Amino acid sequence: MGNINSINISKLLFSGGCNYQPVHLLVAFLFLPLILQKMYLVKICFSFVQLFVTARWILADFGTYIIGGDEVDVAKHPYLVSLRYRHEAQEPYRHKCAGVIYSERIVITAAQCLVDLGHGDNIIVLAASNYRTGFDGILYPALKWFFHADYSSPSVDYDIGFIIIRSSFEFQKNQLSPVSIMSYRPGSGKIASVAGWGYREEFGPSSRYLKEVEVPIVSTTECTQSYGEGEITERMICAGLVNGGKDACQGDTGGPLIINNQLVGLVSWGRGCGRPGFPTVYAFVASLKDWLDDAIASVTEDVNKKLSIEVNSAFRNLREVLPLAEVNPQPITVTGEPSANSSEANSKVAIVTLFIGNGVDRNIKAISLAIVCKSKFS
Repeated sequence: MGNINSINISKLLFSGGCNYQPVHLLVAFLFLPLILQKMYLVKICFSFVQLFVTARWILADFGTYIIGGDEVDVAKHPYLVSLRYRHEAQEPYRHKCAGVIYSERIVITAAQCLVDLGHGDNIIVLAASNYRTGFDGILYPALKWFFHADYSSPSVDYDIGFIIIRSSFEFQKNQLSPVSIMSYRPGSGKIASVAGWGYREEFGPSSRYLKEVEVPIVSTTECTQSYGEGEITERMICAGLVNGGKDACQGDTGGPLIINNQLVGLVSWGRGCGRPGFPTVYAFVASLKDWLDDAIASVTEDVNKKLSIEVNSAFRNLREVLPLAEVNPQPITVTGEPSANSSEANSKVAIVTLFIGNGVDRNIKAISLAIVCKSKFS
């Protein structure tokens, strides 16, 4: 694998057949009339801009995607998703981070992937996709997202969050599956895998196709020696080769570190990508599982409360519409999901099924009503 650490600018500037040294050109430049000096300064500045763009392109063209990795079909990682966002409706969706399916409506990812998202941003989860761009997979719009209250960007500690999607993942139909969380810290040297669509080394561009790499777990002691005392907390775990060359990189953030099909960590931070002596640091999910489960349970309960409908009020409204109908006095069943197209920012629409007898043949019929539920959960 080729790698460029520096570019000899002198060689690039003076490789056109001239053997003049820079000092010769400087002396000649000083003897030029002022107007010619200005003209040549403009040309020189323009040349440096061209040089920078060319050098940047050259640098970006070296290396692999997930560093040292191989292309892999997403079917091997049926829990892996791409998180995409856009600020404005006319903008295209862009890959921001990776994530992991945890349950029917929950995706786990890194807190840093969510902390800077605005209330008006549009977020989608793309599952069963091999590609970083395009929409070859299955789209799931996000309803809401949360991250750990103790997350700190300087320390990148407590780097975990989750997204609630609007509709459930259909696991069997779409060949998706949730991931389970490993309950213990794996030992040093244990081989783990990480997959994603991250940058080529430290310069980009990102991988177009999903890639995977295997890396060994690095002990907290060794990792602390690399990054310094106090940098690696109990909520972090490290993985990577001593000599570098295989690693996750930007764009892989939030993606899973996996051992035996169990989630060990989420790509979080590191010094560069694939550098010798600096393993990648992952959020250690087992140490954050209690918060994750409690937060999901709390949010789910909150959603259910805010989407609940007063039965007597619904019956009264229904009798105004169908005064001859007999209304079966049974609890109303909320059978649908909140609508993504509600015109009010603080409203959600639930589909409610009422069972109604016609008063003549006593046949039971189902009527679905769209009822706007005021909610702060928006």
